[in-house]
Amino acid sequence: MGKLDFLETEHGAGALSVMRALKNTMDPHHILNPGKLLPAGPVYQG
Repeated sequence: MGKLDFLETEHGAGALSVMRALKNTMDPHHILNPGKLLPAGPVYQG
């Protein structure tokens, strides 16, 4: 088990939602460290 497994438990669903929104705003194509801070989203195939 790693850090990502406990992220929602530690910070809560609301905080995780805000983190995802910020990450999506700053990195809409998910090319910067995918899966490192938050569970991975869809990867940009461009």
